[in-house]
Amino acid sequence: MVKTDNYWTVQKLWPDSTVFIVGGGKSLNRTGLQWNETNKGEILQAISNDLSCIHDKRVIGVNDSFKLGDWIDICFYGDTRWFDWNVDAITKFSGLVICCHPQNKVDWIKTVDRENGFGINRNPKLVNWNKSSGGAAINLAVHLGAKNIVLIGFDMFMEADGEDNWHKEHKILNKVKSSPYERMLKAFAEIKHDTDSIGIRIINTSLTSRIEDFEKMPLEEAVGECCND
Repeated sequence: MVKTDNYWTVQKLWPDSTVFIVGGGKSLNRTGLQWNETNKGEILQAISNDLSCIHDKRVIGVNDSFKLGDWIDICFYGDTRWFDWNVDAITKFSGLVICCHPQNKVDWIKTVDRENGFGINRNPKLVNWNKSSGGAAINLAVHLGAKNIVLIGFDMFMEADGEDNWHKEHKILNKVKSSPYERMLKAFAEIKHDTDSIGIRIINTSLTSRIEDFEKMPLEEAVGECCND
């Protein structure tokens, strides 16, 4: 594996802030429409409208979530294949692009080194992978200075029809017989332990999420609790 030699040390850009992290869970698409080339613009706009209460907040979009609008501050990903699939859209993104994949060679993207552990890595030069880009994004938010982290679209389950995202932009089908979320879910107990120990609150706004380690509440309620002080 060829590794980059230009790793970024995460700066505390958002000290004592509430940071919202938008994932890919299918619960975000409440339109009833099935994603395709004809209606994907309508779905993107509908999801963006549903999230209008965070358009002026600090927001990390994981993977395709950066496409929801220019109100996303950071596009974060951990897979170079995903970058190759989305390079044209990413080059038009006006926010900060951060990845945690050692093979990144794109010099205008901030690359944070990663370890394959669970929980929160306190070294700002590293994030723990936590078996998913969403788990790593929580570690990134901690480094950025978050005091509250609000998760959106962190469903962590696959529906009976095999669908698990609000989009269908992944080019490789899941060939694993068991759900990939079983291994991802194990990371969140460690994340909870570590964030509790440093006084960071995490709220999960996906009320049907399989993540049971964090308190759950509707998004509007989380915004009211965390952003009105």
